[in-house]
Amino acid sequence: LVANPRVEFKKVQVLDDIVAMSNEGCRKLPDIIFETHVNAYGGDQDIGKVLHEIEKIGYQIAFVATSSEHGTKLLEQHGSLPKKVIRTDEVYRSIHNDIEFRQLISCLEETGGVRTVYLTCRSEITDRLEEYIQ
Repeated sequence: LVANPRVEFKKVQVLDDIVAMSNEGCRKLPDIIFETHVNAYGGDQDIGKVLHEIEKIGYQIAFVATSSEHGTKLLEQHGSLPKKVIRTDEVYRSIHNDIEFRQLISCLEETGGVRTVYLTCRSEITDRLEEYIQ
């Protein structure tokens, strides 16, 4: 899932389609990178449900980036310490790679704080990212 104006507010639908591809036997599933929009989830856009399904088919959270210092504090409260802090758009954001799906879902459905999510089902990607962000 790449930033594409045609899917900007259809992320749940695209994630559902990836789950369906897996259930139909597709073996080469894409890496998924998306920007979050907390106000876009709810009702028929059930991000928690689809992320549980994504986890079941073997995806891992490679990393998340926070939206601001507030997001960093929220993730720290979940026990996730930043791997790297970067300054963008006049705020400090952090990159985390030790967050669980339940924590991500909590942020997306309740508290906010996460700006970007990178999901993969390839463990070699998460290993390389670990080296890169240190």
